[in-house]
Amino acid sequence: MPKATFFNLPKEKENKILEAAIDEFTKYSYENASVNRIVESADIAKGSFYQYFVDKKDLYRYIIEEVEKKRKTYILEPIQNQTITNFFDSLKDIFLAEIKFAMELPKLAAIALDFKNIRDIELKNEILRGNFDTTSIFEDLILRGIDNMNIDDSAEPKLNTYLLESLNTSILEYYIYEANLDYEKTNDYINNIINLMKDGIKSKKKNKKNFEDRFY
Repeated sequence: MPKATFFNLPKEKENKILEAAIDEFTKYSYENASVNRIVESADIAKGSFYQYFVDKKDLYRYIIEEVEKKRKTYILEPIQNQTITNFFDSLKDIFLAEIKFAMELPKLAAIALDFKNIRDIELKNEILRGNFDTTSIFEDLILRGIDNMNIDDSAEPKLNTYLLESLNTSILEYYIYEANLDYEKTNDYINNIINLMKDGIKSKKKNKKNFEDRFY
């Protein structure tokens, strides 16, 4: 968490530092982000930076917290004021909300995606503590899907929550890296995923029988 001196800054200067940090974490991974570049872009002395933040990790943690607060408003919006009756419709709404977040706040979405893929598990768990996490949303969705008989009651909530989390990340990656920010293409991709989940990948073709077999 930033030190009190940061929050005592004029809002314009505070925003300039945060914008510089967001630009840096958008262009570089956490590991490769540079305090030197941040202070240069924010036009502050390096010594001043350490009056506002303990270190780079302190700043990154704060940025992630702010990113996840924004992301939370997008993810919760489609399911907050409606009764979830169809698992697959609600799941698609959540996936599309993630894309809407990426469309409207691309830098924050890029930082969120980088955080999902961060290799430092200790840092990741430390930042996740008390932060917004879609795990509970997906788990609740699965349990409601079982109650509403949209999905099989043998589905394991914990296992399938992990699967949905992974799919959510892959959709965001697809939108940014594969579809080149093409919403329609990503929407088709989501539809294919939903259909795959509904129907599975097992062949639905009936075994062909020859003419003689039909009489036996």
